[in-house]
Amino acid sequence: MIYKNMIVFNDSYEADGFLAGVSFINEHLKKHGLKVVEEFVDDDDLYNSIDEEFAYKLTIQGDM
Repeated sequence: MIYKNMIVFNDSYEADGFLAGVSFINEHLKKHGLKVVEEFVDDDDLYNSIDEEFAYKLTIQGDM
C-alpha cells in the first residue's frame, strides 16, 4: 500500500523485492540526474493501524 510518500509491506520478502526494484530504477534514472531515495521508517505508530511490518519513505532527488 502507498500512503502519500510512504510505501508499506506486510511481508519482508516484498520489501526486499522493492529495494531491488529501487536499485534497478536508479540505474536508469542516473542519466537524467535523478534518483529515488528510500528511508526505512522505524515508527510503528505511523502504520501500525493497518497491520503492516515494513515501511519506507520515498523521495526523489535530482542534481540541482
